Amino acid sequence: MTDPEALRELKEQYDEWAPTYDRDACRWGYCTPWKVERRLTPHLKNGMNVVELACGTGLNGIRYQYLDLNLVGVDVSAKMLEKASKSCGYLAVQADMGRTPFKDSSFDASLCTTALEHFPDIRPYLLEMKRIVKPNGIIAFTVAHSQIRGLNRVPRKELVQILADCKIKEIEILKIFSHFDQGEDSIYFWSTIGNNTK
Repeated sequence: MTDPEALRELKEQYDEWAPTYDRDACRWGYCTPWKVERRLTPHLKNGMNVVELACGTGLNGIRYQYLDLNLVGVDVSAKMLEKASKSCGYLAVQADMGRTPFKDSSFDASLCTTALEHFPDIRPYLLEMKRIVKPNGIIAFTVAHSQIRGLNRVPRKELVQILADCKIKEIEILKIFSHFDQGEDSIYFWSTIGNNTK
């Protein structure tokens, strides 16, 4: 889905960032993982197969270590995946999040946070999340609703329409404060959980 040249640049950028990514996230007050976890956990059960697209170093996966989940992490960056595999036991898969190697209906849930706002159209990525999740499975993601730093924003009305277009049944769409607790530099997100209605 992603332009090959853009994908190569993204891979190089995150490979280079991997050694300091966790430290930088901590310094910036990156708080999306625990805010999403509070909303997603009630929908998860032990033994579920869960995939995270654009998993980075596994900061989300660490939050679910107390559950007996089978976690798969997808990222374009091999160095990010290496850290994710070590930190929270992800089965690491290097791939474009818009074109994963999984069969249809492979997972009980799919997760993607703080990645979709980098793309002008999130539909192809949501459709890929939907494709690899079982019927009535969980699709959880965040997308920016405030315009900042050149990221793409999605107003709530548009987000509701996108979910309808992708045949994802809305369970909840809630504002989360930000993924960087940095005052005026904060990026505000929709925390969205839906069901795959096939």
